[in-house]
Amino acid sequence: MVMALGARRGKPRDPKTAIVLLIRGGTIVRSEDRRRYSQLERVIFICGRYEGVDERVAEHLATEEISIGNFVLSGGELPAMLVIDAVARLIPGALGNEASSQNESFSGDGRLVREHKVISHEPRVTRSSIIRTTRGRRSIAGGACRKS
Repeated sequence: MVMALGARRGKPRDPKTAIVLLIRGGTIVRSEDRRRYSQLERVIFICGRYEGVDERVAEHLATEEISIGNFVLSGGELPAMLVIDAVARLIPGALGNEASSQNESFSGDGRLVREHKVISHEPRVTRSSIIRTTRGRRSIAGGACRKS
């Protein structure tokens, strides 16, 4: 932490590292940010709890301040996980199929793109299977009530 604090005081920052503070009023993270983070060697997320972090962290340590939107949360951990997941998808080999990240739900300009239809290969649900399942649940529930 001491080394990073000195970086804002005149020493050059490592261009391969981003120190990101997740705050309520930060810039909303965009597709361009995700792509940039995926190209860096290190992305360090600073997550405050409840009321946030000391203002000196933003002033002397963080290289940028981002937000995932207008949410009131207990801390920055969940937003950090969302950003990490979104960035990880762009790292070569992370998805197993490089074409998967080419057809994302959002376009490069942030607009929602229509999803492809997904057809699962689950067993066919019939009226008789629903009746059997419902009767089974009733007998389990009824037995549990009687034992109490």
